[in-house]
Amino acid sequence: MTHEIFDVVDEQDIVIRQATRAEVHAQRLMHRAVHVFLFNSRGEFLLQMRSEHKDEHPLTYTSSCSGHVDAGETYDAAAARELTEELGLACPLFPLQKFAATPQLAMEHTMLYRA
Repeated sequence: MTHEIFDVVDEQDIVIRQATRAEVHAQRLMHRAVHVFLFNSRGEFLLQMRSEHKDEHPLTYTSSCSGHVDAGETYDAAAARELTEELGLACPLFPLQKFAATPQLAMEHTMLYRA
């Protein structure tokens, strides 16, 4: 996981270079992430508990699935990939909101989707 390569971005979410996951997190560099809120046919929302081995916020509840956007990857592609990797699902994704990177959002420009 520490050898993953992310796009480092500026305040406007423009790519300025690439760096490893470890470097991005250690230096608190701006990068990209996606979150998906998954609802079933009854309108129930799936929450997940993060692994105890996560480097940030272990054992806390979070969105249905989430993850970083890899270098050169789009938000849409990353959301679809995370949905498949984490939940084994492929379904339509609907973008809801983009949030600018802040210290409270782990320096991640974040796109939120509904599925």
